[in-house]
Amino acid sequence: MKYRALGKTDLNVSVIGVGTWQFGGEWGINFNQLEVDHILAKAQEVGINFIDTAECYGDHLSENFIGDYINRHNRED
Repeated sequence: MKYRALGKTDLNVSVIGVGTWQFGGEWGINFNQLEVDHILAKAQEVGINFIDTAECYGDHLSENFIGDYINRHNRED
């Protein structure tokens, strides 16, 4: 995976990210935590550390799924 500095910070983010609008369930199927966990685990496995989300994705549902996953795994990654 290739990484780039995030702005003027010391953070290096993957050039490929995971878009998470679909986790909100408003534009397709309804995801559950286990399905989201599998998607995010695969992303982490291949070196993706950039997750794109917004508060409007399922009225915070997407963010809740992501937060739950991150809190159970190495948040620093």
